[in-house]
Amino acid sequence: MFNPSTFKSGPDGITCRDVIETLMAYIDGELSPHDRAEIEKHLSICRSCVNYLESYRASVRAAAEAMRSHSPPTPMPDDLVRAILKARNTFDRPDASSPNAPPTP
Repeated sequence: MFNPSTFKSGPDGITCRDVIETLMAYIDGELSPHDRAEIEKHLSICRSCVNYLESYRASVRAAAEAMRSHSPPTPMPDDLVRAILKARNTFDRPDASSPNAPPTP
C-alpha cells in the first residue's frame, strides 16, 4: 500500500510529478483521503494530468483485455512429442549404414 508522508509540493499545491508518481496508488484507492483530495484538486486544474490519467487507465484496460482474450496454448499430444524426440535422436545420431552418415575414421 502506498503511504506518502507528504507531497513535495510547491506553494501552489502538488506538482504534475507528484501526480504521476502516485497515479497507481490513486487509481487503486490506496491514498489517504487528504492525499486523494490533493490529487483531485490538481486534476481539476491540470488538463495534462487528466489526459495522462485517462491514457493510463486506457492502457490498464487494454492490458487486462489482452490477458482475458489470450487463451493458453493447447498441450502438444504425447505421441507427437515422442515422434519429434525420436526424429531428433535419429538426426543427431545417424545410423552408420545411412547414406547421410558421417564417414568413420
